[in-house]
Amino acid sequence: MVKKVFSIVLILACLFMLVAGAFGIKDILQEKSDGEKNKAETLEKLDTLKAGVAELEKNRAAYEEGLKAYEDGTAEYEQGQKDLEAGEADYEAGKIKIANGKVALAAGQKEYDTSLAQYNYTVNNRDTVIDQKTEEYIKANPAVVNGLIEKNLDTGVETAVKQQSEAMAQQELAKFKEANPEAAKDEAKMKAVEAQIRASVEAQHDAIKAGVMANDEAMAKIRAGVEAQVKAGIREQVAAQVDAGIADAKVKLAAGKAKLDKSKAELRAGEAALAAAEKQLAEGKDKLSAAEDQLADGKTQLETFEAGQKQIDAGYATLMENEKIAAKVENGMDALDAGYAVVDEESEITTADLVGRAVYIGLGMLGALFGLIAAFVKLPKCKVFGAIALVLAVAGNVVGLIRTYSEQQLPMIALIVLVVAAILFFFTRGKAEA
Repeated sequence: MVKKVFSIVLILACLFMLVAGAFGIKDILQEKSDGEKNKAETLEKLDTLKAGVAELEKNRAAYEEGLKAYEDGTAEYEQGQKDLEAGEADYEAGKIKIANGKVALAAGQKEYDTSLAQYNYTVNNRDTVIDQKTEEYIKANPAVVNGLIEKNLDTGVETAVKQQSEAMAQQELAKFKEANPEAAKDEAKMKAVEAQIRASVEAQHDAIKAGVMANDEAMAKIRAGVEAQVKAGIREQVAAQVDAGIADAKVKLAAGKAKLDKSKAELRAGEAALAAAEKQLAEGKDKLSAAEDQLADGKTQLETFEAGQKQIDAGYATLMENEKIAAKVENGMDALDAGYAVVDEESEITTADLVGRAVYIGLGMLGALFGLIAAFVKLPKCKVFGAIALVLAVAGNVVGLIRTYSEQQLPMIALIVLVVAAILFFFTRGKAEA
């Protein structure tokens, strides 16, 4: 009964080993295939990176020259933009200035035309204008006019008294000559008589004046005369003012016309300059547009190189993520050479690992075959085959331990189970049969 139990245990352990070994061999083959594929892909990437580096270095001088040209062109373009913006600002300011100039010119022309029309009217209708202004002054200043009339009324009265006194003296002198014809021939006597008569009349001055002032009709005539004299005096002053205004207006009109002519000339010059500026701005915009297109083309070419540089840098960065490559680079090796070296080293390590795994799995599977034989044969052969199976199982575990078979769980468990089952079988089979 014990024989059968341990035989069955050994058989099951051997079958488990064979199955685990089959899976292990399958994994080894798959990892070998994957490793070769990864190695090929890695070598292809390294070759691509190497070719990219060579191509990049080949074009680096042209890139640096193009970069400098692009930077210079960009600086010139930006300065051109600033100049264009300043030119546009000046142009807009010029447009506003021209517009304001036209408005000012129109206002000045209107003012000049109004002044000229007024001047012509005044010159062509001088007397009418003087009469109108005189009448306006009299109506606007009645107190002043009446004051002048009252001020000069006494003079008018004195003039009337003088006239009446002269008439009385002439009348008395005529009577004397008629009454004394002989005396009239004596010039000296007549002078004395005339002086006497005038003195007599002069003595009546106050009485004559009182009589004049008492005569309403006479006073009305005197007032009318004084009023006419006052108005005539006012008219003379107004006429002087009108003539002075005409002379002043003539000077101002001449100055105004000169100013208008100058403004018109400046406006024409400004419009011409504005048209030239507009043409220059259009040409400047065209040049900037062409420069912008050239810069865009240059930038595209530079970006192509820079994109390649980024890809190269990214490739190097990926390489440097590998600690082994990074260590070699730190020791002075070129990154690409380090990459190729590490690929070869990793390939050797992987091959050695796969061979080691194949050895301990092979030993285990061979031990399993001898175990199966031992389970089905009788003594003393079962002891021999059992011993061979045990030795192979132990050898497989030893190799596995050396090769860190703990990373391969299923083969490790199968090997351990096999060696335990082989030990139990070997040390219990003979006793059971005995």
